This record gives sequence, structure tokens and C-alpha cells, in this order.
Amino acid sequence: MARPPRVVRHFMPGMQSSAALDDFKSNWEDGSEDITQQLDALASMSDAVVREFKKLDDELAKKVNDAMKTEDKRGGKGGKGGKGDGGGK
Repeated sequence: MARPPRVVRHFMPGMQSSAALDDFKSNWEDGSEDITQQLDALASMSDAVVREFKKLDDELAKKVNDAMKTEDKRGGKGGKGGKGDGGGK
């Protein structure tokens, strides 16, 4: 019978090779399932962050646009160009 791979012998001394491989496979499946669940949760959180930043960006853009409209209605900055103030040399 062939000897088990060195990795298996190193981490699971005294176990039969098939038992060691079965144990490794089981632990790997459990671990990979945990990683998959954690990645899914991270993806959901990332989507939520993107949605919140988009909402904030939309709110800020609306406030800026509303402020610009209000300023235009009052004849605010930029409308007169600063000419004729008498202070120029």
C-alpha cells in the first residue's frame, strides 16, 4: 500500500491515510462553507454601503441644486460680474 502524502502524515500522525483524507475533506467542506457564508454576508453589507452612499450623494446633489436655484432667483453671485464697483485701478 502506498504511503499517504507527507502533508497528511505531518498533520495527522498515526491515522490511516483514508481516515486522514476523509477528516481533511470534512474539515475543508466545513471551512469552505463558513467562508462562503462570510463572503455572502460581506457582499450584502457592501451592497448596503453602496446604497447608502448613493442616497447621500443624491441628497447632497439635490441640496446643491436647490441652493443654486435659490441663489439664481435672488440674483446672487455671478450675475453682475463685479463691474463698476469703483474700486478697480
